[in-house]
Amino acid sequence: MNAAMNTGDLEFEEPFPYHPHVTLAQEIPQPEVLAIHELARRRWEEYRGSCVFRAERTVFVQNTQDNGWLDLAEYSLGAVAVR
Repeated sequence: MNAAMNTGDLEFEEPFPYHPHVTLAQEIPQPEVLAIHELARRRWEEYRGSCVFRAERTVFVQNTQDNGWLDLAEYSLGAVAVR
């Protein structure tokens, strides 16, 4: 998807290889990282609900100089057959 969309007005030569991801947290003060990681690990271990979610849309964003986010493009995700 990244290669198909990295054209025209959205084209950009990335400084690093693209890898899809979901950002769960950011801007955690360094002294708090280990404690927050441990809390997240414990809560995930205790969680008994479904580990599956449905992604219906994606938004491609750009971080700005004032550390805000600029939406570049939003796409609805269609159904894909799973084998």
